[in-house]
Amino acid sequence: MGSVFGHLEAPESVNVAARVSGMIVGTPFVEGSIIKKGDPLFEIDDRPFRPIWIRKLSDQEKAQAQLAIAESNFQRQAEALKGNAVSQQDYDNAKATRDQAHAALGAANAAVELAKLNLEWCRVTSPINGRVSNKMVTVGFSQI
Repeated sequence: MGSVFGHLEAPESVNVAARVSGMIVGTPFVEGSIIKKGDPLFEIDDRPFRPIWIRKLSDQEKAQAQLAIAESNFQRQAEALKGNAVSQQDYDNAKATRDQAHAALGAANAAVELAKLNLEWCRVTSPINGRVSNKMVTVGFSQI
């Protein structure tokens, strides 16, 4: 009787890459083990990203406070304009200042979201269920 040869191939495979650069501080999986979608694969040192996120949160709070002041000033100018107590120019300036503060808050909100994403991306997880193969990096490796 002749030999029978077969060929097996994984139905699904992925290459995992980090979205941020940094030092690998953890590889909490065992080569060849079964993992589930969302299981941690690599941990990148988040210390450079954490202060950026905190600074962006502070910038966001500052922008919120500036918008509150600008809104209050605008409301006062709007009321004063009704009684002709301020010029149209003063009212227009207050409105422009309020609109600029609103835009600055939007930019601050976006910066917070990006900083938060970068911090979250320090934890690389499996996108699928399956068996992991070889680690191509080790702890201490600088991910670029």
